[in-house]
Amino acid sequence: MFRCLVCLTALLCASVPAQVKEVQVHLRDAAAVDTLRSLGLDAAGCCGGAAHPGGHARVLIHSPAEESVLRAAGFMPEVIQRDLEAFYRSRLTQTSGARHGPPGFAQGSMGGFFTESEVVAFLDTLQSQHPAVMAPKVSLGNSVEGRPIWMWKISDNPLADENEPEILIDGLHHAREPMTYMAACWLAKRLAEEYGSDPETTALVDERELFIVPIVNPDGLVHNQTTDPSGGGLWRKNRRLNAGGSFGVDLNRNYGHMWGLDNQGSSGSPTSQTYRGTAPFSEPETAAMRSFAESRDLAVAFSMHSYSNYFFIPPGYATGAFAPPPLDAQYDLIAQGTSTLGPGWTTGTPWQILYPANGTTQDWWYGDLYGGMQTWAFGCEIGSAQDGFWPPTNRIIPLAEDTFRYCIYLMKIAGPDMQLDSVTVLDSGGQLPGTWEPGEIISLTAVLRNRGTVPANATVSIETVSPHLIVNTPSVGGAAVPALGVTAMNPVVVSVSPSATPFTSISYDIVVSAPGSVTIRQTQTMTLSAPSLTITDMDFESPAGWTPGMPGDTAVTGIWTRQNPNGSTYQGSTFNPEDDHTPGAGVACWFTGQANPGQGAGTEDVDGTASLLSPIFDLSQVSDPQLRYWRWFATSGSNDWLEVGLSNDAGQTWVILETVQSNQNNWIEVNHDVEAHLPRTDSMRLYFRASDDPNDSLCEAAIDDLVIQGSMAGGVLSATGTAAIGTSVQLDLQAPTFPGRPFHLGVSESASQGIPIPPAGIAPLDLDLLFLSFPNAPSVFSGFSGTLNGQGAGTSVINVPAEPALAGFQVFVAGLVLEGTVPAVITSAVRLVVP
Repeated sequence: MFRCLVCLTALLCASVPAQVKEVQVHLRDAAAVDTLRSLGLDAAGCCGGAAHPGGHARVLIHSPAEESVLRAAGFMPEVIQRDLEAFYRSRLTQTSGARHGPPGFAQGSMGGFFTESEVVAFLDTLQSQHPAVMAPKVSLGNSVEGRPIWMWKISDNPLADENEPEILIDGLHHAREPMTYMAACWLAKRLAEEYGSDPETTALVDERELFIVPIVNPDGLVHNQTTDPSGGGLWRKNRRLNAGGSFGVDLNRNYGHMWGLDNQGSSGSPTSQTYRGTAPFSEPETAAMRSFAESRDLAVAFSMHSYSNYFFIPPGYATGAFAPPPLDAQYDLIAQGTSTLGPGWTTGTPWQILYPANGTTQDWWYGDLYGGMQTWAFGCEIGSAQDGFWPPTNRIIPLAEDTFRYCIYLMKIAGPDMQLDSVTVLDSGGQLPGTWEPGEIISLTAVLRNRGTVPANATVSIETVSPHLIVNTPSVGGAAVPALGVTAMNPVVVSVSPSATPFTSISYDIVVSAPGSVTIRQTQTMTLSAPSLTITDMDFESPAGWTPGMPGDTAVTGIWTRQNPNGSTYQGSTFNPEDDHTPGAGVACWFTGQANPGQGAGTEDVDGTASLLSPIFDLSQVSDPQLRYWRWFATSGSNDWLEVGLSNDAGQTWVILETVQSNQNNWIEVNHDVEAHLPRTDSMRLYFRASDDPNDSLCEAAIDDLVIQGSMAGGVLSATGTAAIGTSVQLDLQAPTFPGRPFHLGVSESASQGIPIPPAGIAPLDLDLLFLSFPNAPSVFSGFSGTLNGQGAGTSVINVPAEPALAGFQVFVAGLVLEGTVPAVITSAVRLVVP
């Protein structure tokens, strides 16, 4: 029956109506996924990524007959837009009045989008303004209807052919994806205009040769601007007149690698939106791109499409296809490197996160160019489902900026791309190991990571303007860092001036450079005689005061739970982790939903929005608090996200630390400088919130091994917990300069009262009133006297009784550390209020 439906679809699609309807269908099971693919209809994208049982798919209907075919196959289409072109036009801001010269960016004639001639005028003007870095356009060949396919080159010597990594970036294989050539124009604009002023841009233009082909399909674009001059046109293919009278070949199915492999990744029907043509490179547009690529030595090639917020690695020609080892692991490393870029696009092969596609430009670069496996090949889909093929005018620049970050990343990895992975600090001892003290010698060992695809010899140097820091070894170099590899450098040595004052802050820069790589500079600050201490360390083998749920949550499944996770997979991709992150004996972590072994990945994944709320942390007296945690976020969709929030008023208001939207289904360490986001207080709080809303994809999140570190002068008492009735509050006393000394804690209803501790004197607080209030005081106050450990740390607990009458009760806690019989440290008071 499916074969008959495919034939019927081809006959019914012979003519293209002026109005396109967008519908959504539910994929009940795996058979429904296969059926939809077999119909050969215009699948604009599957909500939440690759088509999967239980999800939804969006389909563009070009005629009533196509909708009949969809219904005959057992689907009940839900209308999203009855006239998709009109919907797109309604979101575009139209310009009026005569133009004089080329339009400014995002000010084109089609609701901000450029026409074909406006693209050429914009880039020609840019070239005339910046001839030192941008060469005049070159035609790579002509289209079916005789239009040139233009290319612009950007480099520091654009008219010369230098021995530098070459990058090709193209747009508009598909005529209804104007965001691709707008992104190409934005890339050229920023590179040309920022050269000489922005260090990173300047270095990349100096060290790379970039070729930009913004419009591979000029005929399709001109057709859309003719039929829909105000924007919104949905013609996809080129304008080849096919046998039988239909028009168009899908240029991104016309390349030679795996051309015509099957009828799912491309179509042999001339009326199909994925018609592959009569032979590989049958179209002059793809033949021109082939000839140009074969004439160069491309290190990286990047083909831009829209939409879905995806970043593609090869291959995509069939389900289950992967690059051979070691390329598969190398492509995964490159894809993981995109996780820090900001936009958070989902990464993976096309068949994993969208659908199989054969005969594509990306697969040809990867599989055939220069004999295959010689060029690093990537693709993307710009914009979300809400953006669609024609995003609103006010989204053009934000989406172009998102894409710019990926383009810059690929320009970097085309050669060496050095990163500072970590720095190990070793001091010469002094009175307190682990601190920097006046007169001490410090060695710093940098571990470098080369994210690039070319090895390099790297140099690490130390620069400072601080009068208190002496650089003994200005730099170390000569170490070879392999492509996509890691190397530990020899140490650089500095010393602290003997005249420096304790608790003075010293800043210095670690500078990493290598030929062909952008130089990176990381500023670090150290407070003399103030060690970095662990304020709290949570491996989540116990709840640690964290609670699932916050106002606004909508999740019906995927509620955060703390236990040993059961791993889950779908289409070869891991969603729920099989193990927590904690090394050694730890097994538990917080994660979203626990499916039983053998159940599908979608059984207990997040459906809706699910939050995890921390206890309250007291960081009021912690200098330079640093938050570190390991997170996991797996998604098959483009609209799912994991959000991390921080509050310094116990959760009344929040700032966002990070939002993750791409598939990052492995444990990733994240670090935050707390004070870069909010001033530190005694009421700090965190949340982790995962969302699949609307529920149309697979989504899982997890969190483990959360640590807060910072520096403390003298002694500091901090509290973790809310002091709620029936709960516990953990008190941590840090006095790093007095390891092994006895300590006492005091509690009072007033911070002005004291308690005598013979022969030391009067400590600032009094236990007596509380002992009178609670006959079971020894069990309420646990560990209030003891001995600090070797790092100068001690821990105590207040167990708040299950007494409702305590609501509103207020206490103050402070600490005392003895040096012999003399009070060496008396901390300020921590205020606790029972809510």
